[in-house]
Amino acid sequence: MYLETRIVDHGGQVRRNQPQMNDDDWSAVEDMVRDELLFWGGTGLNPVFSLTDKGWSTTAALRRWRGEGKRVADFDGAWLGHALNRGAL
Repeated sequence: MYLETRIVDHGGQVRRNQPQMNDDDWSAVEDMVRDELLFWGGTGLNPVFSLTDKGWSTTAALRRWRGEGKRVADFDGAWLGHALNRGAL
């Protein structure tokens, strides 16, 4: 959700030395790019991210999940692919 905020409020710019981003977070970013949730542009020192359509849908589902009082750690986005395939989102 931090990365979504950077995309929406800061043009997708994230500094590699941000205290909010550790090595595990960067690994997760690479996973999100592989899963076609994010596009990674910019340079190695100054990356710029944007969400794909699939990323926007997943982010909206996660925000709803959080809005219903559920924990991010319990979020399982697997159902999202089924909903997208059925045209439900």
